[in-house]
Amino acid sequence: MAEYECTLIYDASHGCTVEADNLKDAIDAAYDRADASLCHQCSARLDLGDVQGVIVYQDGAEVSDTTYSGEEIARLLTEKTELLEALDVLVTAMDESRVPSGGWVVALSNARGAIAKARGN
Repeated sequence: MAEYECTLIYDASHGCTVEADNLKDAIDAAYDRADASLCHQCSARLDLGDVQGVIVYQDGAEVSDTTYSGEEIARLLTEKTELLEALDVLVTAMDESRVPSGGWVVALSNARGAIAKARGN
């Protein structure tokens, strides 16, 4: 039977309450408290990495997520919205192409602009 070296990836969290004038200051204050450590026994088997981000709650509701997952989800949702807008422009262009008024050229130009925006160009 073959032998394999494996690394198990764990997730850990450290909760804290901070007082701040605004969300950015709250996030900064939370990062300032990033002082987690492992006891001697645990550190023999586990490595504790760097802080990966902060999830901020106010009055029980999430108001910010600076973790990779949160930022990636926000980016993907924005991209989805832009792609849906581009698709809507294309559908409109297809509808307008049946009209002999030359709307096809304008609609196609608008569609290309929306697609370029969705691609970040």
